[in-house]
Amino acid sequence: MTLTWMKPFLKNSWTGQAELWTDPSGHQAESSTCSLQFRTDRIDYRWAYQGELQRGSFLFRDEQFQWTDTWHQAKPVSCQLIPDRRGLITLEYDYPDLPVQTGVGGSCSHNDQTAH
Repeated sequence: MTLTWMKPFLKNSWTGQAELWTDPSGHQAESSTCSLQFRTDRIDYRWAYQGELQRGSFLFRDEQFQWTDTWHQAKPVSCQLIPDRRGLITLEYDYPDLPVQTGVGGSCSHNDQTAH
């Protein structure tokens, strides 16, 4: 499945900065170089945490979305598409093991794009 908005990006890549917010007070983020690769059925990405390379992907199949990431989510999980949000795509996943359901979203944004 190719999402309509994704067609212009197919077989392209993007490089920019990623932010990871690990500060519980929400005042400080760690940044690293990030890259995206757009494929027919997924978006693959790379980023780093404390100098260690991390990888992830958003996989699209039959109106279903799966997310996996070496740092955030090693086991693939199903996500829900959240339409009309910022960025290229916003997906959301609830962590069922938490006492309170917390939405966790990932979005691919292209504000500071360097397309190849």
